[in-house]
Amino acid sequence: MGIKITTDDYGIRVWRSDKFGFPQYAVVTGKTESGKSEYQQVQFRHGIELENGADIFIDNAFPTMRTWKDKQTGEEKAKSVWMITSFRYKTDAPAPKKPLATDLLDDLPDSFAAADDDLPF
Repeated sequence: MGIKITTDDYGIRVWRSDKFGFPQYAVVTGKTESGKSEYQQVQFRHGIELENGADIFIDNAFPTMRTWKDKQTGEEKAKSVWMITSFRYKTDAPAPKKPLATDLLDDLPDSFAAADDDLPF
């Protein structure tokens, strides 16, 4: 059993920071009551680099724990990081439109007549 992380039809924006000499990535997961954004650190497979502000759809990701020893206090610390194993870039093309019931009726021939029976369901 595991936890699979994906995005909805809107996708997500990935923020990149090169502060420590290597790329680190994060995504916004929500906002606090005061309006401050909450970030979740993410990582990608070796060799994958994204630009700052890239919009993607996450197809498959899972949570991992990153642990390290604090250099000042010597205590062990940990944080959750999402490992993104499969994603697609979000393009400017609009998402596919789901057909409405009225759109389905437009394809019926003129000779079609609905049944007048009182159906029990």
